Amino acid sequence: MRIQFLKLGAATICWLLFAHLTVKAQVPLSQQKGTWSLGVGISQYTGVSELQYSPNLRLGYNVRDRWTLGLNYRGGDPFAFTDDIGLSVRTVELSIRRYIISGARLSLFMELGIGTQYSPFRDPLEGTFFVQERGRPLTGRMTPGIQAQLLPWLSLEGSMDFRTLYNLNTGEIRSATPGINVGLNIHLNKRRKR
Repeated sequence: MRIQFLKLGAATICWLLFAHLTVKAQVPLSQQKGTWSLGVGISQYTGVSELQYSPNLRLGYNVRDRWTLGLNYRGGDPFAFTDDIGLSVRTVELSIRRYIISGARLSLFMELGIGTQYSPFRDPLEGTFFVQERGRPLTGRMTPGIQAQLLPWLSLEGSMDFRTLYNLNTGEIRSATPGINVGLNIHLNKRRKR
């Protein structure tokens, strides 16, 4: 499992590097350096019946053209469904997004994220995979997606999550079922135009 995850990560990094070196297109206003993005969305994880939808919030800042750093919050979690605690588990993560192909109306992106999980209501994770000897797990995420520019300050996006959970204490790795995401982004504080 670890070798497959490492191979997938290495392939993703090579793909992003290739795209960065080869794609030179007009950068849409929403992807230009200095733009803030506020996103809201909803996720649905395939093959899961306990929690149909998971709300998401995202704050991003374009540090360069086509490169966005983000802070993401996800309600509910696909790893926790078998333990009947998915509704109370939250994920907070940092992410980096690269717009691979940028068009005036449609853009393709790849986003990588790393974060951790917690429960704001109680600690349902105690004694489960998620908390062993008071350790919190790390989550890793790879998300390819497409973004449609509705207005210069508003975009609609769809993506698919591939997530993995790593327990720091035990070294155990789990993969979640793929998640389908739909969201809206509001782009604020644009500093320059083209």
